[in-house]
Amino acid sequence: MSKEKSLLFSIKDLENEIKKNLLKEESKNNDSYHLSGTQHRIMKYLIDHKDEEVCQNILEKELNLTRSTISGVLQTMEKHQIIERKKSKQDTRTKIISLSSKSEERYIEGKNKLARLEKKARKNLTQAEVNEFLTIINRIKESIND
Repeated sequence: MSKEKSLLFSIKDLENEIKKNLLKEESKNNDSYHLSGTQHRIMKYLIDHKDEEVCQNILEKELNLTRSTISGVLQTMEKHQIIERKKSKQDTRTKIISLSSKSEERYIEGKNKLARLEKKARKNLTQAEVNEFLTIINRIKESIND
């Protein structure tokens, strides 16, 4: 009986390789605090919507994360001075989340690291193979969510 390699474990292995490469890049630059993927997603959302008032429940909906996950991640980000929370002018019960000035610079550095890793990941692939891979990934997501 042949052993078939698990699709999901292969995806997890790929994710681990991506994380290792990003951490290796950060350690070269002596970054003292490593941002998680979720923190990068939050930072990207806040940068893309910096002219809007963004609160926690918007992040929950837009990033498809639970209240407890977002709450924990935001607490950590606030502790490391990545984000700031201020009371809304319209509703004082609501806290508006924004990036600190130093975290915008850090986000740009992280974006550049991801671009370099993306280039490395694509170097032995044709555009057709990249498109096919993305199509397959989307089909897997759809199947899992059925």
